[in-house]
Amino acid sequence: MNASRRTTTPAHPSRRKVPAPVRTNTVFMGRTDFISTLLRLIGVELYKIRRRPMASIMLAISILSVVIVFVIIAISSIVLLHSGDLQAQQLGGSFSGALRLPLSLNVTVEIAEFVGMLLMIILAGTIVGGEYTHGTLRLLLTRGPTRTQFILMKIGALLVCTFVGFLLTLLIGLIVSLLLNPLTGIPQPLDFLTGAWIMHAILYALAAMLDLFIYAMLALCLATSGRSTAAGIAGALAWALLEPVLSNALFIIGHISPGPTGRFLSAIPDYLIGNNTGALLENQGHYLFNSTPATLTDLHALLVLLVYLAIFIGVAWYVTQQRDITN
Repeated sequence: MNASRRTTTPAHPSRRKVPAPVRTNTVFMGRTDFISTLLRLIGVELYKIRRRPMASIMLAISILSVVIVFVIIAISSIVLLHSGDLQAQQLGGSFSGALRLPLSLNVTVEIAEFVGMLLMIILAGTIVGGEYTHGTLRLLLTRGPTRTQFILMKIGALLVCTFVGFLLTLLIGLIVSLLLNPLTGIPQPLDFLTGAWIMHAILYALAAMLDLFIYAMLALCLATSGRSTAAGIAGALAWALLEPVLSNALFIIGHISPGPTGRFLSAIPDYLIGNNTGALLENQGHYLFNSTPATLTDLHALLVLLVYLAIFIGVAWYVTQQRDITN
């Protein structure tokens, strides 16, 4: 028997294997190193804050507070200056000084500092405590960021919000005061405007920003430790409101009590947040407004405030690192 020949038929052209096309990345996620990832996370957090109506409302409250105060000062000054009483006119002239530099800078910073502290506490407590309340923290950490990057993301976003919010409020307050001052008929003097004055004005504004940022870090620390928005806001507000009362009480008790105990109690207020931020502002205000400088030095105040920042941020970081977020 002859062996049957095995013949092969050529494959149909439509059945031939076509090489797969080379895939190219159409989405570029950016660099994956620690700093680049952190900067993108801060940008995302700022976008989330900007998309919230609460952020716009807070900024509007801060700006309107400054505008309303200057409008009230302008109206009161105009009424007093146009009255027939000489003493009232003199009072109106001195009262209208708040509409002119350098005193308008002091008024704007004090308003922005008071209102901004309340708003930054609310913002910090909300964006941190909300992650625990709504359970979004676990979802975020499954996407790649580390817990250290998470806490630094919140800190970086709050730092940017403090700087931008305070700067906008300060600029608008100064512009409004300068626009309202011509209504009083008193010119704006410029003999004080020197390079040294501008430098101290910048330091004065930075000291006020540091005050707001420290209380934001306090709210962040308490919101992280308490795992809720209420803990961050209520705890930080209670600290801010009770600290001046405690400071005055310790000062009085310390001067009444003799001996080492009295000296120790009277020295405690020198290490509280409000007194040290106030010292930074008063020391710069000595150059800007010819006011009395604080008894505490700038170095003492900065060291104490840096210790507070290290404690607040360190506690928030440690709690975030050790906490079980599986439920």
